[in-house]
Amino acid sequence: TKPLPLSLLPPLMADSGTPPPPEAISVKVRAVTKDPNHPDPEDAPDWVMGDDLVLEVNPQIRFQDLANKIKDIKDIPLSRMRFLLPPAREVKKEKWEKNLRQVGVYNNGTLKLEPTTPCCWQWEPIEYYWSQTISKLVEVIDPKEGTAYEDLVK
Repeated sequence: TKPLPLSLLPPLMADSGTPPPPEAISVKVRAVTKDPNHPDPEDAPDWVMGDDLVLEVNPQIRFQDLANKIKDIKDIPLSRMRFLLPPAREVKKEKWEKNLRQVGVYNNGTLKLEPTTPCCWQWEPIEYYWSQTISKLVEVIDPKEGTAYEDLVK
């Protein structure tokens, strides 16, 4: 048999004999939670807890490595993380040893992250939530007449 022409062989990294690593992929992590005060917490709409975290990662890393990266950035214990792939498929802990592609995480994909118990961690610093609350109050309070408490609760 004849060897394959060099043009058909995969590119090598600096004569190491190994193919180059795959291109990095962009993964958007969106932290959401359910309103614990909703009459039916299972049916409560998602509440986005803050800005999305966008990470550039190698698609061959284990899902566990991605979770650890989020833990390091946001200081959230792994035991308090529940990941969901669209539309609502949970990534069980048994799958965390697989690489991102095997789990179903692809370039420009969005990965939902929920607390295992509603409101057991915060995604943003507390000042972020204060600012959001003040902004919402400024939107709903009538500057001339004021606004009744009952109207604010709605």
